[in-house]
Amino acid sequence: MPAAKMREKTTTKTKRTRLKLSGFLAEHGVHYKWVGTWPAIPMKRNSLETTTPRRVPTMVRMEVYKAPGTWVEHFQEVPPDAPPEWVDRIRERIFDTVLPLKKNMSIEHLDAALFGYIYAAVSRKLAGIDDSAPGTADGTLDEELRKNHVSTLDACRARVAEVLADWKVSEAADYLKGFAYGIECQHREESWILSATSQTLQIYKALLLYQHTVQDLTKKNATAKEIGELIANQAVMSGGMTYAKYFEKNPNSEAKEVFLKTVQKIIERMGIPLPPRGRPRINSDTR
Repeated sequence: MPAAKMREKTTTKTKRTRLKLSGFLAEHGVHYKWVGTWPAIPMKRNSLETTTPRRVPTMVRMEVYKAPGTWVEHFQEVPPDAPPEWVDRIRERIFDTVLPLKKNMSIEHLDAALFGYIYAAVSRKLAGIDDSAPGTADGTLDEELRKNHVSTLDACRARVAEVLADWKVSEAADYLKGFAYGIECQHREESWILSATSQTLQIYKALLLYQHTVQDLTKKNATAKEIGELIANQAVMSGGMTYAKYFEKNPNSEAKEVFLKTVQKIIERMGIPLPPRGRPRINSDTR
């Protein structure tokens, strides 16, 4: 085969990127309300919800296999108490990485996989305690986090109980396969060695877990470095050590500078508000 044709064929193949979570949900007309921070429970929105939503236009890119790169205008109901858009972006980035959508996956299979992943992740934190769980100085899980995780675990069990009680046997069996796929994905993630991808995931998760603190910092015009310092004290390396503790033990390493630059790039990419460059910061007391 001529080189030019080989390059053309390769280029065409690379354009067929997998369907992203937001596009998949939009394609099936499903809107989730995420309850909690990380991991959050996905609850399908009821069209008759009593909240008074504000209607906002959003552009959702749907990677349709017959026409890759197609843009579809999609209007989503956003309730007044919805978290900032960057929270949704980060959550989607995490799931696009740790829970790949399978070809011909149904929306029920995805729903099951989400609950399976969350069930496995929370179970590890409560049983372990998981090395990747942000904790207190003595290495134990923060009590407030523990209570939240127990509630999350109960929600996962309730979802499976609901399926087993109300669905046909064949449909319930298919749902449980999706649940098992989610558990499999979470176990695979735990086996990843320390890498740029695993570091980025830890930063994403810490941003979600402490999203309310991050929002408070942005209201005070905190810099990317100040937000990065917060995340360094919460994001955990393999072995249960926070990045901040590692930097403290290795003061001559360039690791902290690299970490803070990574956090800044993520903040800018996800659209987390930062003070305008070249202007004085206002009402900041974060130092």
